[in-house]
Amino acid sequence: MRLLSDQAPEFESELFQELCKIMEIDKIRTSPYKPSTNSLVERFHRTLNSMIAKAITSDNQRDWDQKLPFVMAAYRAAKHESTGYSPNFLIFGREARAPIDLLLGPAPGEEQHYSRTDEYVAELQQLQRQSYALARKHLGVAAERRKDAYDIRVKHAKFEVGQWVWYLYPRRYVGRSPKWSKCYQGPYLIVRVIEPCDFVIKKSRNSTPIVVHGDKLKPFFGVPPKSWLQTEPRSNVEVKNAADQPNAVAGSTVRPKKVGRPRRVSQNIDEVEPEPRGLREKRRPARFQDFEM
Repeated sequence: MRLLSDQAPEFESELFQELCKIMEIDKIRTSPYKPSTNSLVERFHRTLNSMIAKAITSDNQRDWDQKLPFVMAAYRAAKHESTGYSPNFLIFGREARAPIDLLLGPAPGEEQHYSRTDEYVAELQQLQRQSYALARKHLGVAAERRKDAYDIRVKHAKFEVGQWVWYLYPRRYVGRSPKWSKCYQGPYLIVRVIEPCDFVIKKSRNSTPIVVHGDKLKPFFGVPPKSWLQTEPRSNVEVKNAADQPNAVAGSTVRPKKVGRPRRVSQNIDEVEPEPRGLREKRRPARFQDFEM
């Protein structure tokens, strides 16, 4: 129903968007450089990389794909701290048989004998209901424990619309040392707040808006550029002229009509100076109009 991913090109391509549209999948994305949004996947990658590092024996690290099936078999057979059960038990209702089990046979008291298929299915369903209930209970306790540990270090970001900020963009370039690179860019102007922790920023009036997390922003204390969100008040003369025009649009400025040079008539009828063409009124492009939220 819903697919969460980062903003990698393979997930933001037109092909991927069309596939989600055809299959009626709600595609959502994380904010840039915020891997903690994909917390479950990123935590699994950390565990998987640690296990593969202990299984690889070659120096070139080229055979990691050959070790992957055995590493995943060990991962699925291990008991998880969050659920209290192994993935094999939650999926199949029993532990997978290892080669040592085939050699030595099942442990005493673990033999299972069923006279009918319905009896096996009923017992398996009851066992899965109990294990799923305990797994949800353990996951809730683990989530509360992680939240308490996270809230100790977290700092609430307080930014408002119209405030200038620095944006953390930790991108690495080839041939540049990250230690000497300037990671903060800007200043950017906050144009919208997405509760509870996301913000929409723009570098200029015509730039593309960016949705970022509050952890990537830092207040800007220098001389701020002129904000295009604030409109200058019009004078009383402009307001009066706009009210006198029958076709005036609210919020627009009426310019006075330009008068051309008077026509000069020569004494000779054949020498009549043509009337000059009127000057075209210059208007500002639409992209320079005041920004509207």
